[in-house]
Formats: sequence, structure tokens, C-alpha cells
Amino acid sequence: MGEASEYELVLVHLNKVLSTEQVLVELDRCGLEAGNIGQLLAFGEKFPDIQREFPIIALGSVCVSSNGSRCSPYLGRDDRERGLDLSWVDRDWYEDCRFVAFRKVAK
Repeated sequence: MGEASEYELVLVHLNKVLSTEQVLVELDRCGLEAGNIGQLLAFGEKFPDIQREFPIIALGSVCVSSNGSRCSPYLGRDDRERGLDLSWVDRDWYEDCRFVAFRKVAK
């Protein structure tokens, strides 16, 4: 039988403007994988107020809109309300963005 593993969620702040491809390269360099929507929602549930400070993006989940644009989910705010929305993947991410990521850890 294989060794069981679980995931350690990490919130990554790269503190510079980067394209999605550059973010994914940086995550890989750090031994991390981009988090998916399930991990993003779990993070938001555990830390509900953090998304009021900055957007938190899950680049591990990508959907394609009806016009062909690729989007990833993110937690953010609208005025003072928490929210979940989509943002285009084919863009640059601002330095205030954080990215939910994970690394596998042995159990």
C-alpha cells in the first residue's frame, strides 16, 4: 500500500506584477501546486476576513466562458462584503494578489 498524504495549504504573496504563467513557474520553483476551487473555499471558510484585505486566487481551477475566455475563481470583496468571482487567466496579476497553493505532506 502507498503512503497516505494530505495537503498543506499555503497563501503565496509574490509582491510583484506577474502573468499567470510566471506565477505558476514561481509556485513550482517553491515546490507548490496551484490550489483549486475546493481548496480556495476551504481557505475562505477557515479565514473569512483575509479576503477583505486582498484578492485570493485559485489558479488550479480554470473554466472557459461562453466567449472562450479562460477564468479562475478568486475570493475578494465588494464594498465590505465577501465574495467569490471569476477573473481572466490571460492577464497580469497585481502585486497585492495572493494565490492559494498546496504541497503534499506525508501523513
